[in-house]
Amino acid sequence: MNKKHEILAAGSRLFYQNGFHNTGLSQILQACDITKPSLYYYYHSKVELGFAYLDHQENRIFSRYDKWMKSNSSLKGYLLTWWNLIDRQVRAGMFNGCPFSNFAGQMTGNDKAIFQDKLLAVERRWLRTLSDYLSSLKTQNKVKADANIRETAQEILVSFQGCVNLWKISHDDTYLKLLRKIFLDIAGRVDN
Repeated sequence: MNKKHEILAAGSRLFYQNGFHNTGLSQILQACDITKPSLYYYYHSKVELGFAYLDHQENRIFSRYDKWMKSNSSLKGYLLTWWNLIDRQVRAGMFNGCPFSNFAGQMTGNDKAIFQDKLLAVERRWLRTLSDYLSSLKTQNKVKADANIRETAQEILVSFQGCVNLWKISHDDTYLKLLRKIFLDIAGRVDN
């Protein structure tokens, strides 16, 4: 792994575990065993590293979603694959919620203006990806003809974000079980 990727990997791990604002450059420097000038050679600021983190997470997550969509011929299968990953990560102590929601939740003042467009682009991509998948299933007659694609995509995303954020607040697994139930209810309403 080259040094730039090593810095991004360490920054990503720390940002996801501790949050963007709660992660100091000194922690990243220590994790990579590099000096501040070396960090700034690759990333000119923490903000630039923050954008690289969001891009990295977006590419990683959407590549996973694309794989699941190709391997699941029903909305139920796709949503259960997603929920099963969350469940495995929670049991392994590796789940800390949605990286985009976590990042957005820490934004204050100037940071909101800096990162807002990127976070909104991720939200739009997420809804478009879900909508495209549902439309594809609909053309294959695997989703009911009267299913509202956009509304269903929004319901999936809102259910995920709401249940996961309530789980983060409480660490009550009831919210993750509720997410599974909601996912199954949505699939039951729209799957053929």
